[in-house]
Amino acid sequence: MSEREAALRVIAPIDAPRAMTAPWSLEALIRPMSPAEFCSTCWGRVPLHIQRGSPDFYRDLISLEYVEGYLSLEDMFTRPDTIFMRGYDFWSRGEPPRNLSDAYERMLRGQSLQLRKLECVLDPSAPVLSLVRNMEFELQHPRVSLGCYISPANAPGLGPHHDETEIFTLQIAGRKRWRLFHQVHTAEPGLYNPSTLSAPAHEFLLEAGDVLYHPRGWIHDVVSEDVPSFSANIVFRPITWKAVLEGIVERLGAMPPFVDQMPAGVLLNERATELLRQPFEERLAFLREALPSISIGAIVNDLAAKHVAHLMLPPDHHLEALFRTDLLALDSRLERRRDVSMTISANADGVTLLLPGGYRVHAPANHEPAIRWILVADRSFRVREVDGGLGDDEKLTLAKRLVACGLLSPP
Repeated sequence: MSEREAALRVIAPIDAPRAMTAPWSLEALIRPMSPAEFCSTCWGRVPLHIQRGSPDFYRDLISLEYVEGYLSLEDMFTRPDTIFMRGYDFWSRGEPPRNLSDAYERMLRGQSLQLRKLECVLDPSAPVLSLVRNMEFELQHPRVSLGCYISPANAPGLGPHHDETEIFTLQIAGRKRWRLFHQVHTAEPGLYNPSTLSAPAHEFLLEAGDVLYHPRGWIHDVVSEDVPSFSANIVFRPITWKAVLEGIVERLGAMPPFVDQMPAGVLLNERATELLRQPFEERLAFLREALPSISIGAIVNDLAAKHVAHLMLPPDHHLEALFRTDLLALDSRLERRRDVSMTISANADGVTLLLPGGYRVHAPANHEPAIRWILVADRSFRVREVDGGLGDDEKLTLAKRLVACGLLSPP
């Protein structure tokens, strides 16, 4: 079997659960494959199709009736980039529906309804959003959107195309026929004339209960079968190595040789190349000397901070804890919230925690050992048990601050 033919991983779990249940997680979505195996073997490279053989697998995650309830929101049809009607035309989204009745009528004419950015309107405690947050936590690449497709029976797809994003398609109801061709390496979306493509490498039905992961760049074509289809798409934007290059530019670009302006009136000068050659060579020499001083650790820390700032703090009865911080005592028991991402940085001025949404908690430098002890604690603990050399008053003050910002909570 050639590499092209073996490019799709298909898993049909034995004794798969009849329905997905909490905890809503990447692990539950792709079981029996583990998140670690998925990240090392599939992410960015190989499509993955998990056949459940269980049409009701997503019944407690999201339903057509649940989404339909949000279509009646007063401003739903005025939100930009949220609702589209699609036919066999990838580049043109067409006129968005004016209202719900217009959407219904156009679906009867064979158009598909596409919803994007559902995370902006759904209840934050909804199971499907819990799943999205966990996937973002596990994959550590930024979420683009939670969306869905509602297609009539025998509705045409968008035509052969590839996306610039990483997409998980959860087939909630109905089925769609997928054709996968091959992967192209580009950061831009693309549309293809079917006559220019060879035969698909893979053709299969994505049925209710299945999940398909397809990496960016994989050319594919999708058509609904003889029944209506409802699918959810969880879309991620991959962090590429270009981000490392941009991080290097950010650091070097703030240094004097690159802050200096170029001479006025030189760009259209006939001698521009000659006039700029020496300062250009000087800056190249500076780059050669400066590059070794930039560590991958510093770049990773910058990328991690940007990723965490993009996240949202998950709901977890936090308001109750927030208004009870005055009741915390040295014998109060707390635990680290495992669903909250964060980064920590330290310098001579102190230690800083960066939390979802870009919120920062600053503490004196002598608090760093205690904070790091809290971050790696694998069980609940009493405030007085915090290790790191702090006095009782300092432990209690620190505990209140970390409860207030959402990093700690009562078990």
